[in-house]
Amino acid sequence: MNKKQYSPFSQFIFRTPFYPMQWLDKWEQISDTSVFKEAIFLASPDLLDSSLFIKEKKGIERRNTALYKYFSRACTRCTPFGLFAGCSVGTVGQETQIELEVQENYRRCTRLDMQYLCALIQKFEQNPAIRSQLYFYPNDSLYELGGKLRYIEYYYEKNRRVHQTSAIEASDYVSAVLERAKNGAKLEELAQSIENENISKEEAIEFVTEMVDAQLLKSELEPSVVGEDILTVLIQKLSLLKGVADLPALRVIQEKLNQIDGNPIGTTERLYADIIELIKSFGVDYELKCLFQTDLFKPVKTATISRQVCDDLLDVLSLFTALSKQSRFVNLEAFTKAFSERYESRTMPLLEVLDTELGLGYPYREAGSSHSGLLIEDLMLPPKETENHWISFPRTDALLLRKYVECIKNGKRSIVLTDDDFKEYFNKDIPDESLGNTISVMCSLIAYSQEDKQIYIQSVNNVGGASLLGRFCHLDAGLENLVRTIADKEKEHDPDAIIAEISHLPESRIGNIASRPLFRDFVIHYLSNSDADPEQNIPPDDLFIAVKDNKIVLTSRKYGKEVHPKLTCAHNQALSPIPFYRFLCDIQVLQVSKILDFSYGDVFSSFNYLPRLQYKNAILARQKWIIKKDEIKDADKKDDVELLSCFHSLMDIRSLNRHVVFVDGKREMYIDLQNPHSLHVLLDLVKEKEEFTLEEFLFDPDRAVVKDRQDSFPNEMIVIFHK
Repeated sequence: MNKKQYSPFSQFIFRTPFYPMQWLDKWEQISDTSVFKEAIFLASPDLLDSSLFIKEKKGIERRNTALYKYFSRACTRCTPFGLFAGCSVGTVGQETQIELEVQENYRRCTRLDMQYLCALIQKFEQNPAIRSQLYFYPNDSLYELGGKLRYIEYYYEKNRRVHQTSAIEASDYVSAVLERAKNGAKLEELAQSIENENISKEEAIEFVTEMVDAQLLKSELEPSVVGEDILTVLIQKLSLLKGVADLPALRVIQEKLNQIDGNPIGTTERLYADIIELIKSFGVDYELKCLFQTDLFKPVKTATISRQVCDDLLDVLSLFTALSKQSRFVNLEAFTKAFSERYESRTMPLLEVLDTELGLGYPYREAGSSHSGLLIEDLMLPPKETENHWISFPRTDALLLRKYVECIKNGKRSIVLTDDDFKEYFNKDIPDESLGNTISVMCSLIAYSQEDKQIYIQSVNNVGGASLLGRFCHLDAGLENLVRTIADKEKEHDPDAIIAEISHLPESRIGNIASRPLFRDFVIHYLSNSDADPEQNIPPDDLFIAVKDNKIVLTSRKYGKEVHPKLTCAHNQALSPIPFYRFLCDIQVLQVSKILDFSYGDVFSSFNYLPRLQYKNAILARQKWIIKKDEIKDADKKDDVELLSCFHSLMDIRSLNRHVVFVDGKREMYIDLQNPHSLHVLLDLVKEKEEFTLEEFLFDPDRAVVKDRQDSFPNEMIVIFHK
């Protein structure tokens, strides 16, 4: 990759914990403040009631450990979660200088949780007086195959959506109702489409009502995750109906949510209580911890990073590009092969091809493995060999192994990589189309002064530059404008295709991270309402698929153009059991042929210690220790003095840093190995594990880039580049 090939967008996003790192020493003072209590109320309200823990042995200790875990998170972890961390917007400028506004100026955005909103909408839909006034549309997953209408429906099991494929005979009556519902119609109007001398008005309405209950038809109240705020849209739609008794209360709730956001954090306990009382009047079950969804925005006094930071990141991207092999996406490869064998060169309706019983399904399973019509999220466990993945850089394993041996032999804790190590790779010609039109880099600036520059690279995404940002657009106009600018740039580089946003609600609570504005000219709604202009909507049954030159091609019959789906939110589609949604998300990678990444290869998987990997100013991997359970045997039975002694010995034996991060997948928790509160948190996290992973904690307050007057914050930055 030529560094001149990519330029940074003028803005970047960064994330910081609520409290500065230095406040970890203020646990006793902070734990009883109204600000911290509000954060706990939104995350785990049961912890505020100590009486719930008195009855069980060591209950108060367990509660205190949980509270300290949240407090530690609020001082050290940048990933947004309620009031524990927030987002800010900065610009690329001449120098690196970031100062946050004081805590009193932080802004939050408070909404009703999507899980509750979905339950509330169901209540309205089931009210006969409201149902009779609603407009209904065909379920957008419907398609005809083998003389039957097949579609996806869902039901709730312990507050989770469980999806299944259903089918009914494609009768003339059903077809007539669905045809009439295409542009929206009320129950009475739908009934009129099948009324005749043999079918009375009452019988016709009963038939249509059964179609609604069977989810062949969806109401206008069904939420959409792409578009305006869901509560606002719900109130607008209910305002057009007569006799909605709960509407005034909903309006009061919306007003009180606005009041919460307009007042300082820690001063709105009464407003939450008022909303809860109104919620109770609706008669819809709720969990208090799943009632409010809160996101935090942290304004800045100044926030710039220098162009040199961007150049350092481009150096890393150049390295990753040079080393990266062609990506292999196993699910898509298996699907492409199966499609060619069954359909050859034909162009087929996508819904038919993805049918789990009569088509190929997705991910594709070989003949002999059964497809069930039931799509149970908790039991959808795709075999490892069918998961999409990219092959890492085995060619570099020999180099890393040699450097590892030298590093350990010389008693060092960092492997330094140089351009000389990769001469042969940098000389290779990399096609422009292999990288993506926009690339986002998530990183942390550990230090960035004239004499001291260090960046920790967390991840690179060259499939879509805005995927991590969509969910936060409601927080700030500047953030939303950046996402729109990224979407416009992607359109500019792909002018001959339709770039369509994927709108789908996989599961109720996912709506909290999937809700976002519409950034693109087109949208594919699937099991999701569409409030956009009909000309923007590409129905699922409008999509056709073919394989040409061993490449999947998706087209719109309506527009006669190739369609490139985009998911501008951070939901992991591999967790979804819905073939259509998962397929659309997966084929985003077809627009690139290289996934940019670098890490230790499989040969190091059994090592119990790995040094830091460093290239120029960038840290590519943190020091890592694998700790066996036996190494801290009976630690949970020790008092605090003995516990500190136990871990002090472990630090000596394993050359552990005092400040580390417990890592479990994407879950991370800062741990101070010489702080008893922190050690109790660690023991709670690892109590069911035979071994666990610790990595070095890189933040150093004395070198910090992000400050608030005299204090400093860890940071995560998302810097986006475009061709």
